Amino acid sequence: MNAAYNEAYLHYRESFSSIFNEEHREEQKGIPETAALDDGFSLCSRYYTGTLKGNIHAVIHDLVGEDGTVLLSWRNLDDDGDFCRLIHHRNGKRYLVFREDLYGCSIFCVETGEVFRYVPACVYPDKQEDFQESFIWTDAVYDSKSGLLAVTGCFWACPFDVMILDFENPFTEPEGINGHELMDRDYDIYDDIEFSDFQNGNIILKAYNTRDEKQEILTYDTEYIKGLLKERFKAVRMEDTR
Repeated sequence: MNAAYNEAYLHYRESFSSIFNEEHREEQKGIPETAALDDGFSLCSRYYTGTLKGNIHAVIHDLVGEDGTVLLSWRNLDDDGDFCRLIHHRNGKRYLVFREDLYGCSIFCVETGEVFRYVPACVYPDKQEDFQESFIWTDAVYDSKSGLLAVTGCFWACPFDVMILDFENPFTEPEGINGHELMDRDYDIYDDIEFSDFQNGNIILKAYNTRDEKQEILTYDTEYIKGLLKERFKAVRMEDTR
């Protein structure tokens, strides 16, 4: 379920507005405020810190075109692991994948100007005791041949992992399979899992084997992954209709 458009979540975001006042502006050492992206785009960033419902580290990003036009501006309420990635989709359009909160993701279509936002409802429940963890996105790599998106990140306080999604329709709620589900559901053997590459119809992952104390390379067929994702998607939709 998606909480991004819920009135309660929108009100929650609005409650952080004061943190973006100039008095909370802070220069980030070693992090440029303007960074070059693909296709002549650039990213201009302004960072803010303060105390509001705890310590806040937030950022405003502007996506700027070659002619200096600001195409999109957004606020990320938690810049821990902040990222954005421009993707050339096999449907011929370009999509910017980014974050506006610690959890969830947002997708901007350069050609149409449309934005899809996703925040998992489990991390913003009506009752705090119903809170459930969700995967935190820190980067994304797209494979145009398979249509899969490999998302690096982790569950809070857990080893690094890779979430694999079907990105055929970017504007749908993401349902993914993480690396530990593929190779080590009980977290008994492998620790940190990293994305390596999409190659020859496969996705290649690296994982640290805690028993052998060495890193291993594990390869999975992308068609096999797509089959698993299709079954996952069907199961989730059946659950939602109950």
